[in-house]
Amino acid sequence: MTLAFILGDPERRESAVTIGSFDGVHLGHRKVLDLLASVADDRGLSAVVATFDPHPRVVLGGQHPELLTSVEERSNLLAELGIERFAAIDFTHDIASMSPELFVEDILVNRLGARAVIVGHDHRFGQDRRGDVNLLKALGGHHGFDVIQCDPLEWEQATVSSSRVRSLLRTGDVSGAAMLL
Repeated sequence: MTLAFILGDPERRESAVTIGSFDGVHLGHRKVLDLLASVADDRGLSAVVATFDPHPRVVLGGQHPELLTSVEERSNLLAELGIERFAAIDFTHDIASMSPELFVEDILVNRLGARAVIVGHDHRFGQDRRGDVNLLKALGGHHGFDVIQCDPLEWEQATVSSSRVRSLLRTGDVSGAAMLL
């Protein structure tokens, strides 16, 4: 498995970590990123954003989702927001088949040095997306990291998401998409 640091020092440091696609780095993502930065700052940790490249849907289903941003564009947006470290995990069938427990131990703890993990309201991870926030909290207790779940950001009575931004763009609502970005 390859983990490439696109932004920041690749040397392992204790960190606050969030993991996800972060496509578009929209306002919902920024809420998670603000919480990440705050936790990292309060605890003297490095703020780390980890993503997957290619997108998991490409490997798992042969789909090529309409991405709002490339990994390089995401790294630039994250740097502008003050994120210290950005890691791209090479998403392969081996990663997809990792149990949630192994994913936490190998990726979050051993490779990213997690002491705090910040996740969105609907975060799932590991083989067949079996891991959820409750399992993550249990594993955090075992491995010595805290888990902080971020509530979703609502705009006009719906959750802000990359899928919503893409939907707005498909219907030609560029100003609506821009509001969420």
